[in-house]
Parts: sequence; C-alpha cells; structure tokens
Amino acid sequence: MYCVAAIKVTGGRYIINGADSDMVAASGDYPGAGTVFSYRRPASNEPYNRPSVETVLAGGPTNSSVDIMVGCAIGLNPLRASHRRV
Repeated sequence: MYCVAAIKVTGGRYIINGADSDMVAASGDYPGAGTVFSYRRPASNEPYNRPSVETVLAGGPTNSSVDIMVGCAIGLNPLRASHRRV
C-alpha cells in the first residue's frame, strides 16, 4: 500500500500533488497560501509493498484556507481517500 498527500488552496490551485499533474511531486519546499510547505516523501526506490510515510510541514500562518487530501492504493487499485479543510 502507498499513500500520496495533496495540498490545495481552497477554491484555487494545488500546491503539492493533485489534479495539476499526474506525477507525484518530489521532496522539496513549495510556496502557497502565504507560507512555504516542506514536503518529504520516501525515496522512489522503496518497494510499494512497504507502507510509505510522507510529511508536510508549514511554518504558517496561512493567508487562506487549504484542503489537505490523502489518497491510498494497493498496487494500481485505489483504496480510499480522505479530505480535510483547515
């Protein structure tokens, strides 16, 4: 199973991952919503049969609401998605 996080400005563009691209973003710093989000993901060579851990940190404050979404899958089969507005 693997999971991918996405962060989007509410009613706006994606900051990390999401519908703007079919590629998973690389680890790095991504500006948006008035702050910088530090996104870290496992190395691309980790096997998909191990749980993956992603982290997203932001110093804040934000100047707009953001949507935080997590989608998980086993192989190519979607398992579940979660969405939280903050």
